[in-house]
Amino acid sequence: MKNISLDKHKLIVFMGSMNAFPMMYALQLKKNGYEVLYMVDAPQSDTLSRPENHYPSINYPYPDWIIEWKLPLQIILLLSPVFFAWILSFILKKKKIGCYVLNGFFISLSPYFSEATIVSLCHGSDLDVWANIDNLDELKKGVFQAKILKLIPSYIQKK
Repeated sequence: MKNISLDKHKLIVFMGSMNAFPMMYALQLKKNGYEVLYMVDAPQSDTLSRPENHYPSINYPYPDWIIEWKLPLQIILLLSPVFFAWILSFILKKKKIGCYVLNGFFISLSPYFSEATIVSLCHGSDLDVWANIDNLDELKKGVFQAKILKLIPSYIQKK
């Protein structure tokens, strides 16, 4: 683990709201005087991943520092990380970003955010499913059963 320094004059961007887990860090950083932007990617029906269902101080509609960018499934980020990183750079343009805190499939965008520090938050299925090489065959089968990934030709899926 590496210590990082954060600049209070640069934005800390949270992407990937898996179980609203990253919000506890965002709230503490805001309390400590850091500028924070938290992106909610889950639809309102996914109550587990939306911060208003876990934190009494967060109300919907959200304050300015929380924005919604709803994705049907986070896994679509894997189809074209370059494209999604480009969209995010457009959304975040003119902001001085000091750090990206990435969670879930948003971690796949990290190579495209070279101008800032990257922190990857891994927990839950990130560790016991995605990082479990003993379960690789089941993982591969599960990924390619996702509706959006059925568009990928089968000869690519077998690699």
